[in-house]
Amino acid sequence: KDLLNAAEYMKSILDILRSGNSTDAVKIASLLELEDLLSDIDNAKDFHTIGGWPTLASLLIPPEVLSSPNTNSSSSIELQTVAAWAVGSAVKNSYDYQLWTIDSLLIGDENSGQQVTVIQLLVDIIRLYNSKESPTYDLESEDDKEQELLKKALFAVSAAARGNVDVQNALLVKNSDNHNNETDKLSSILLDSLYNISINTNRTHTDVMRKIWSFVYDLLEERQYIREELTPAASPEDAAVLKELSLLGDCLLSEKWANLAVFVLFKYFQEFSYLQKMKKEELMMIGNEKKQYIAIHATLRSVLQCIRLYAEYAKMYFSSPSRIPRIGKDENMINTQDLFSSMTSMEWEQPPKLEVKEKNLHFYHSVKASLVSLLNTIDVSLAEDETFVDVVTEVRDVLQLL
Repeated sequence: KDLLNAAEYMKSILDILRSGNSTDAVKIASLLELEDLLSDIDNAKDFHTIGGWPTLASLLIPPEVLSSPNTNSSSSIELQTVAAWAVGSAVKNSYDYQLWTIDSLLIGDENSGQQVTVIQLLVDIIRLYNSKESPTYDLESEDDKEQELLKKALFAVSAAARGNVDVQNALLVKNSDNHNNETDKLSSILLDSLYNISINTNRTHTDVMRKIWSFVYDLLEERQYIREELTPAASPEDAAVLKELSLLGDCLLSEKWANLAVFVLFKYFQEFSYLQKMKKEELMMIGNEKKQYIAIHATLRSVLQCIRLYAEYAKMYFSSPSRIPRIGKDENMINTQDLFSSMTSMEWEQPPKLEVKEKNLHFYHSVKASLVSLLNTIDVSLAEDETFVDVVTEVRDVLQLL
């Protein structure tokens, strides 16, 4: 590898990936090497220049779709997983490279091939995972193949869409097929799938939840910066352009997603409290629990940051601090079981048509009561623990904002 020019070496990898004689194991090993090379911005550009992008994109499709012989579903998932990882590594460092994910590519021959974009293929991976009614994986397995594929697809989608209004616009206007139904928009498929995956906390691995909520927070923060900081400070001409931008973060600014954030916060706060107590009492945590502890902590931080942004947005619509609703002591405690039931009932799939202030008033009441109740569940022995206090402090800071 050191003796060859990087571009030449990537060509040799492409030969292996394109060969019908290469085994899945050989292809996977080659893809792992390619992913490492594509992390370098110059190598990523060379790879695209030598025509490697369509080959990489084709590996995101299950081999049986391309009528590849001697392929089973297990190897298909492994190939897709490393291919998605390589895509994310290739595009994450450049706005121009992110645009490769929305270029139309011909996969297959001219007569029977299909025109697709990489972002469509990635969204389809997430959609297919979400559509499975009976998960085939073992929640105790650390290397579950479907969960790993979902994680890498999320990584690639977020690497492509973060900070790129062109990719986000493509998601918001592009249909998954030739229909014009709003529910067929790639953005609707993506966000609805992420919503459903996120609400099924017992089904979804914590590492996946961490990636979902990190992505949601980045989109909300980006939206806040463009809409509430950049646009007001811009010239009239630039402000008019900025107002016309299509942002995925706008789609996440809803009571539905805000309620989901609170639900996930409750769910993982309880697990985090349990694991933190084990850690404090010096009980032995097995390897999986240690990984779970780290992932839950990161998820909690992202979810709390999302709730903070939701709270700041809601607060904008009250004309003065005196209009912000207050909750009396008798309302501090709420029945968390009722909260879970209401959030999982999907009754707010089509919320009533409320005025903006009414909706935000309802949001204030539900979120503030929920966070107060959350603090009341904290074990006294954990409340001042130095490794736990950052999450508790964040909850209190959001309450102060409210």
